Amino acid sequence: MERIFSYLAALFTRLLFCMHAIVMIYWIVTLKQNQTYFLFLLLLVALLVETVLTVIIRKGHEYTWFCPSMFLYLMAIIPCHWTAKTQILDCVASSEDRNTACLQTITGSATLHQFFKGIRINNDERLLYTSEQALVLILVIGRWLLPKGEITRDQLSQLLLIYIGTGADIMEFTGIINEDDIRKTNTQMLQNKRFVNAVFLFWSVSLFQFSLTIFAMEGTAQRLQKEKLQLMIEELKKLKEERGLTRKRRNQVLPSQALYTNKMKHSKTGQEGNQVMNKQTEPGLVKPEMMSTAIEENEVITEASDGRCSGCWHRFAKSLGNGAVKVTDYAELTSLLIPLLMQDGPFLVIRLIVIAYYGVYLNALYFLTVKNALVVMIQVYRIFVLYYKPPEEDNDDFFSDSYRLQNVQTAIQSVQNTRLAIRFASSLQDKAKLRRKFSKRRRLMQTENRIEERKVDIPGR
Repeated sequence: MERIFSYLAALFTRLLFCMHAIVMIYWIVTLKQNQTYFLFLLLLVALLVETVLTVIIRKGHEYTWFCPSMFLYLMAIIPCHWTAKTQILDCVASSEDRNTACLQTITGSATLHQFFKGIRINNDERLLYTSEQALVLILVIGRWLLPKGEITRDQLSQLLLIYIGTGADIMEFTGIINEDDIRKTNTQMLQNKRFVNAVFLFWSVSLFQFSLTIFAMEGTAQRLQKEKLQLMIEELKKLKEERGLTRKRRNQVLPSQALYTNKMKHSKTGQEGNQVMNKQTEPGLVKPEMMSTAIEENEVITEASDGRCSGCWHRFAKSLGNGAVKVTDYAELTSLLIPLLMQDGPFLVIRLIVIAYYGVYLNALYFLTVKNALVVMIQVYRIFVLYYKPPEEDNDDFFSDSYRLQNVQTAIQSVQNTRLAIRFASSLQDKAKLRRKFSKRRRLMQTENRIEERKVDIPGR
């Protein structure tokens, strides 16, 4: 039953992607009056091929860290939005009346206007804005309906909450060129093609976050580390219980410890525990625990035994596997860098340009700019907290390191000399006590001998 649900969810989600993309492509063809835009349907053919591979070969199981169906869907629909936005903004910039939104000035889309007449969408700009909202909602709902793969339900719910927040910020970002107040106050911004293209570019790049599931991989890596630590603790308890019964004499402590360390060194759990527990103690960047080194060593051994790699496909698959392992090694760092480089950083730059260069003063724009700045600072701070260990505090600022080291060595030497002096003095005291004892015994023996001699001399007289 679960497998049937996976098949249906995979098919329905991809069908939803195809329907929305086909509607947008048809609208662009009618909007531009150009049949060449039907070439975007080739990307949907690639989506159909990916659907066949996922449903038949992979049996409905999605990939762990990447969603190719969302990637192909975005590749097909983002050029449509880019073309429509450029056409509509050119119409708005060239129109004399800024209050109107180019009502029916773009010919060729009357069919879609009649289709959406029931929900009061009577111009191309509102239709495009509705399509943008539908795009974000379809991405979130599609990720929810897709088979979750190796991630848990808890991680999936957390991922969906992240996607909802990301989608809301992306929708607010397009308001820079869609708001009527901004268009009225500053008309030069829409006439600057480079700025408009930069806004479209950053908006497009931010949407590709939905095709990545690095946020769920971070939780998976943390869960695996917790499981390894738990296994290591259980093995430690077992070894302590086994060795606790035999430790009766003091000279058995060192052999038992050596045996324990040798066993932990050669055991798999001990090696994994050492990888998790051994952190870099020197100041600087802390390298995360790497799992790819052991895999690469094993692959080198297998290649040496099997000979040369058979074909380019084997090399390509191996490189993809190594890349996936390296991504999982740096899952937490990757999950912080992706929103920083694809969303918050570019959005902050564009909003600062709008405020500082074009002189747009809106309360909502100020709030979103401050929010992006705070998010960027917090993400950078978290990266330094996770991967940088500060140097130890040094309160002695008056002497150099060599002088302090010399003082420490002198103190250690003085302590050793003091210990030797104490031992020598104690040995002298022991010898003096022995001499006193021997002298007392000699005196007693001499007095006894004298008394006996006197007793012998008295009867003779």
